[in-house]
Parts: sequence; C-alpha cells; structure tokens
Amino acid sequence: MAKLEAVLEQRGVASPREVSEAAALSLLHGGDVTTSLLQFVNVDEAALSAALSACHDLPAAKVGPLPALAAD
Repeated sequence: MAKLEAVLEQRGVASPREVSEAAALSLLHGGDVTTSLLQFVNVDEAALSAALSACHDLPAAKVGPLPALAAD
C-alpha cells in the first residue's frame, strides 16, 4: 500500500494529509484507502484509477456509469 500512497501524493491525487486520513479511516471503519479517498476526501476518480493502474501495471478502469444490461 505504501507504493500506492506515494503515487497518489506524487501525482497530486491527494495530499499527504488526505492520504494519511484515508488510511486511518480505512483502519477504523474497514475498507481500503481508495474507497476512503472517494467517500471522505472527494478525489478525482479518473486520477485515482490512473494511479492504481500505474501501481499495478494494469490498464486503468473506465470511469463512469456501468453499461446497461441487454434485455435478453
């Protein structure tokens, strides 16, 4: 998780204080740092997805509503 926290700070997705608070909230209430950032700090979801992508060497997830299911 330390790598993700560093990338979030380096890319300006969240400040060091915001990352620290999100980590503390995730320990206190469960969940992960990224969820805490989205819920309590209101970070940009696309920037967060790009940071996760960089940390895990995977393509970034598309941000936005999920597509509707087909009728059949």
